[in-house]
Amino acid sequence: MDKQTLLKMTVIKLREEALKIEGLVGAHGMNKQHLLDVLFDHFGIPRDVKPRKNNAVVKKTMRELRAKREEIRKTADKKQLKILQRRIHAHKRATRG
Repeated sequence: MDKQTLLKMTVIKLREEALKIEGLVGAHGMNKQHLLDVLFDHFGIPRDVKPRKNNAVVKKTMRELRAKREEIRKTADKKQLKILQRRIHAHKRATRG
């Protein structure tokens, strides 16, 4: 099995594959991500883990964007204001899990 095949499989098919592993208990109660983790370990497939962003850097960027937002509010440029609001929102989401 390769990684792409496993990622495309449904939860039902993943459970069937997991049940073939000796000593595995509780496959019926696992969600897709947990099943994928178990099967990746079983088949020796490496996981691609994205490194988390440093929250201090993200928050510093957010402070800078908020300062720019206040300057743009004085000029009443709605288009630039909307762009900054979206960027702030994206950075705010990046600080979460």
